[in-house]
Amino acid sequence: MVDTPDYALYKEVGGYLFDKYGDGSNGGQFFKTFPEFHDYSFNNPMVILGNQSMGQDTPLKGVLVSKPAITIHVFGDIEALEDVQGVKQSIYSYLMQLSAVGEYRVELDPHNLINTVAQEQEDNLRLWHATLDVTFKVN
Repeated sequence: MVDTPDYALYKEVGGYLFDKYGDGSNGGQFFKTFPEFHDYSFNNPMVILGNQSMGQDTPLKGVLVSKPAITIHVFGDIEALEDVQGVKQSIYSYLMQLSAVGEYRVELDPHNLINTVAQEQEDNLRLWHATLDVTFKVN
């Protein structure tokens, strides 16, 4: 069975993040779901694979175009903005060059890209919260 484009994107990006940052439940930085923040030391930024979704477009001549999207969060200590920016930039660079997920050829859609960094307070922790919310076009 062939995965839908959004699930193929989730598996591809999740696999990359797991390989690069290590399993958060075993001392690494990558989490598939939001963990308890007070259980994490924030010596290194935390990477979390967020939501996945898929939109459909009919741009020309009735051709249906799928647009899978994924959100990635990076949290780091308030004193470690450089580390948060470095992790975010590394992930962004990977996403920019991504051209295939599963059975699908994809291209980053620059018109549907959110790249933010904000201060946040979670569980009495002051953190930087970077968000990459990216949409791809399936070619």
